Amino acid sequence: MTKILASFPAYDIVAPTDNMLDADKDVEMPILRHGQTYAIQFETRTHGLQWRIFRAGTVIDYAREYHEDPVEAIQTAVERGHKLVWLNPVSSIITDTHQDKRRHIGLEWEQLVLFDGRRYRIKPDHNNNIKLQE
Repeated sequence: MTKILASFPAYDIVAPTDNMLDADKDVEMPILRHGQTYAIQFETRTHGLQWRIFRAGTVIDYAREYHEDPVEAIQTAVERGHKLVWLNPVSSIITDTHQDKRRHIGLEWEQLVLFDGRRYRIKPDHNNNIKLQE
């Protein structure tokens, strides 16, 4: 059964269910996937803790999605000093049409995650963003 961490009219934040055991640290790590949305709590100045939504991406899957050569995409990204995996903020809009309730997977600061075959730690980055630190 899926554990709901927080519920709002437009979406639920749920606990990760797709996990892998990290034998070195004896801890379960969520497995991040390209295109999936994730949520993490940020401390705000005026409203306390609030969830922010992010979408995971990888150079390889982005290239495949847009019918580009993944090997060439990786080479170009490395040459230009770009990251090969990322979490981008997802903006929100107000609409007057019915939308299905969405689900985002909840993550925590300093949590170990597995993404594209590598271990990362979730860290805060400038401008209220997230960075994945190897």
